[in-house]
Amino acid sequence: MRSILISLISVLSLSAWAGEWQNKPILCLDKQEILDKLKNNDTSLRGLYLRDNKIGDEGAIALAEALKKNTSLTELWLSSNQIGLEGAKALAEALKVNTSLTKLDLSGNQIGDAGAIAIADILSCLLYTSDA
Repeated sequence: MRSILISLISVLSLSAWAGEWQNKPILCLDKQEILDKLKNNDTSLRGLYLRDNKIGDEGAIALAEALKKNTSLTELWLSSNQIGLEGAKALAEALKVNTSLTKLDLSGNQIGDAGAIAIADILSCLLYTSDA
């Protein structure tokens, strides 16, 4: 099964187009289509590249809710998206139940120490649980 890399150019308005990015298929969708694919556990969706889209806490919270239902996404790049503490906390909560995500890029956001600790706490619990 081919993996699909979703690349958003603008969160608010997108036109669909196809091409290649680092030898991976590209499909541009609007934000609701992405959330629907995640919530409906679309197995063709393996990676999301959402760098620099200004999704903020609101977008991170919506993604986190969708991630709670998804079991196929393995990579999520959210760098430089103005995500703060609330978005980081929501993503941390999603990591409690999402077992497929293995890569999460939150670089260039404003999650702060508290957001980093929230995610680290979840990850340490998951590591402890998987070792037991």
